[in-house]
Amino acid sequence: DSDLQPTIYEGKLYMIDYHGIKVMTAMGYSSITTLETDHNVDCLIIVDGKLYSGSTGIIQIWDCSTDVLIDTLTEHVGPVLCLASQDGKLYAGSTDGTVRGWNCSDKKLIKTLTGHAYDVQCLLIHDGKLYSGSDDQTIKIWNCSDFSLIKTLTAHCQRIRSLAIHDGKLYSGSYCIILVH
Repeated sequence: DSDLQPTIYEGKLYMIDYHGIKVMTAMGYSSITTLETDHNVDCLIIVDGKLYSGSTGIIQIWDCSTDVLIDTLTEHVGPVLCLASQDGKLYAGSTDGTVRGWNCSDKKLIKTLTGHAYDVQCLLIHDGKLYSGSDDQTIKIWNCSDFSLIKTLTAHCQRIRSLAIHDGKLYSGSYCIILVH
């Protein structure tokens, strides 16, 4: 599960831990600190020296240089399960079935994308498009410029857990199968 993979930034390894986010040296795995949170952390991403952690209804923003909490985004209703970023925008998928997009520089909510019936489990950005995979067995393809829905793919029989693009093809993984679109 890619949400549980460690994230590395300038020699620091960030890992989801039961009590927050464990920070360790990337070489030797010595403990540096634990970033304490009041919620279980479900996903991590680093963008421009900031660590974004998705939790129950919030996204916390940490300064990677100091490991200090600098801001919190609170617009999600349910837990934030996945994060993606590109071109100064942060996208978050949630159990409320939405994908929300923020401007990273001023932390303003830009848009809420609706259309999934269940949890949004994974996000992928490629070539100006945002792909969202959901427990509703669909993949939605959104235009990153105007946030319009381009297409909905419906070939899966189980919830979608992962997305990847290789050689111009979209690969999606669910509990029962991997499909090439």
